[in-house]
Amino acid sequence: MTGGGSSRVARWAVWSGDRVVTNGPYQPSQTFGSEYLPFFDQYAQAFTPWAPDGSAFAFAGVIDGTAGVYVQPADGGPPTRVSDGEFVLWSPPERRTSAN
Repeated sequence: MTGGGSSRVARWAVWSGDRVVTNGPYQPSQTFGSEYLPFFDQYAQAFTPWAPDGSAFAFAGVIDGTAGVYVQPADGGPPTRVSDGEFVLWSPPERRTSAN
């Protein structure tokens, strides 16, 4: 992220398996930026913004002055605003069980 205060700007950079896909700039929502992002390493195992099939992820923020929840295709296509909101989780992480 760059900037300070409410003008912080971020970009998602996603490894696709053979290259890094860097998406356009956005401002993280106040809730995500102050309550979750600083502690992301602690939350990373507890929840995921990724779609179950890995084709997209969800995030809350501001793009071109419009706040909301967005879905970003992993292939770098344009994000789609899907709802109002300050924080979003797509799905819980997959639980693995072992057979004895």
